[in-house]
Amino acid sequence: MSSVFQSKNDYRQNYKGFKGYQSALDAGRMPFAKDITLPRDDRIRRHIINHLMCSLELEFKVLDQELGIDSEGDLAKELARLQTLVEDGIVILH
Repeated sequence: MSSVFQSKNDYRQNYKGFKGYQSALDAGRMPFAKDITLPRDDRIRRHIINHLMCSLELEFKVLDQELGIDSEGDLAKELARLQTLVEDGIVILH
């Protein structure tokens, strides 16, 4: 038995075996074997990747509102790296 799930800021995995799971519950703790809190940059990347995988597009105004960022400024380096893909017609930026 095992599961991994994500919340707004982190990923968690419960104990794989019943003993660890039950021991944590008996001690009054949540049965997490791993709990990784993502830094802000990783949360932004996760959001962008998930959105692109699901809808194949990304609206910067919406992204800015959802994440409280300035896409053009905060992602300038990443957007510049897409220029070759834009020139090849693989990516459209507008």
